Amino acid sequence: QNDYEIHETKVCINTGRTLNDPNREKSFSDQQYFKSSEEMIDLFKESSSFIDNTNEISKKCNVSLKTK
Repeated sequence: QNDYEIHETKVCINTGRTLNDPNREKSFSDQQYFKSSEEMIDLFKESSSFIDNTNEISKKCNVSLKTK
C-alpha cells in the first residue's frame, strides 16, 4: 500500500502521461495490494464464511515453482 504513489508514477511513465494530467487513466486504487491476514479478516468480518471458504480452497492447492 505504501508503494501506491510509486506505482502511479510508473503507470504514467509507461503511458506517456504526467501525474497532474486530468485525462490520465486511473485504473488503480491504493487498496490494490496484498493485504495481511488480519486486514482480510477485518475486511470480511461481516461474512466470515468467505475467509473459511478461502482457507479450505487454499488447502486443496499445490504449487511448485522452479527458479534458478
